[in-house]
Amino acid sequence: MKNKTLIIFIIFLQSFVIYSQETYMNNIVEKACECLSEIDKDEDLTDISIGLCVLSEATKYKVELLRDYNIDIENLQNEGEELGKMVGIEMFTACPEQIKRVAMLNEDNLNDQGSSFQYMEGTIKSITKSDFVIFSVLGNDGKTVKFYWLKFIDSDNDLQNEYESYRGKKVKIRYSIAEFYDPNLAEYRNYNLIESLNILD
Repeated sequence: MKNKTLIIFIIFLQSFVIYSQETYMNNIVEKACECLSEIDKDEDLTDISIGLCVLSEATKYKVELLRDYNIDIENLQNEGEELGKMVGIEMFTACPEQIKRVAMLNEDNLNDQGSSFQYMEGTIKSITKSDFVIFSVLGNDGKTVKFYWLKFIDSDNDLQNEYESYRGKKVKIRYSIAEFYDPNLAEYRNYNLIESLNILD
């Protein structure tokens, strides 16, 4: 009987800890999303403004973050990136519109560092609509590559109104590459962000 009671207590304790973690992490993510949304859309985001939005709520839970994730708010120089990654994972589904803005900042930073755009020609095999529009393109080498529409795309065509009719069309895409965390794979991977898209035939 004592063993059964102990097992029930341990299960309850584990459930309470998990609920507690979810609750304060949800608060951090929610406040970070709200903070970013309050920054004027015409105002460029910076690494500092993003960091402040995350820290504004996270600092309230420095004991919990140290206990549950071994992240020391007092040592942000070394551990701030880990906190940003962890919160960013949750923000990807909580506020995709703000993640789009962060993606554009990352892309601009890459371009400022001299990274060049890449190009691909191929045939659009499928178009997926979720939080973002995703074009799956079959390249001349026989490989299918996914391209993400996260911001304004330069195009000679009426892309916004016609894109759903582009299945089977041959296109030329200019794109940049950004790294984001994929929660399904539990690792970071590259995403192809569309810069321009034009019909070739």
